[in-house]
Amino acid sequence: MTSSFNSDHPITTEKEDVFNRAPFIQTLYKEIESIPASESVVIGLSGKWGSGKTSVVNLLCEKLNTSRQNRALKPGDTIVVKFNPWNQIDSKKNSEEYFINSFFNAIKKQLWKDKDDWYIQTNNHLLKLKMLCVSQFYWSR
Repeated sequence: MTSSFNSDHPITTEKEDVFNRAPFIQTLYKEIESIPASESVVIGLSGKWGSGKTSVVNLLCEKLNTSRQNRALKPGDTIVVKFNPWNQIDSKKNSEEYFINSFFNAIKKQLWKDKDDWYIQTNNHLLKLKMLCVSQFYWSR
């Protein structure tokens, strides 16, 4: 028997998009790609439960990742790092330090995909920043 219900799982590809989110994704993509590399930007996506926020994020990540395809990473490129803070809660560990380490490890893992001189230089800065953030955590207690 075939069910007429749809799954409550977020979509991951444009082929699955029955709500035509593509124009919205394209607008977001253009805005993100136009941000100068020297700028620091936070983008928030809000909506009710089940409204498709995760699907939008998945489609946007797909667009950003495929835009670079087989080209080597270079300064100024947009790098997609998926990090879900809700997955970083662990009552057995020092949650703030664990959270900070998890955040920087997610960035490092994504950058590791491109092992060139730029990666090594960037990774060294990340390690310094990670140490700075962890140190800041300890000092602020």
